[in-house]
Amino acid sequence: MESKHTPGPWEYNPDYHQVMAPNASWFIIASIPKRRGSAPIDKANAQLIAAAPALLEALEMVMEVAFDGPSQPVSSSDNIAWKRDIERRARSAIRQAKGEA
Repeated sequence: MESKHTPGPWEYNPDYHQVMAPNASWFIIASIPKRRGSAPIDKANAQLIAAAPALLEALEMVMEVAFDGPSQPVSSSDNIAWKRDIERRARSAIRQAKGEA
């Protein structure tokens, strides 16, 4: 199924307090309100929103591995490489969502 959302990557721009999509001419995905005393929480929320496309992609790949397997027969070494790529993408998406990327 094709996604209906603005394609990623999305980025948080702390100067404007917005999550934006650079691939879509910096289309604004979300505006994060500035609240007194909540800057760390607001930043964490924005980073989580910005990571949504990467998290979705990683979760779809994990679901394929867990339930469907590769769409084409692959050799054992290709299968290992495929799983390592999925792990790398999933860990990267999690780091991005946590603001560690």
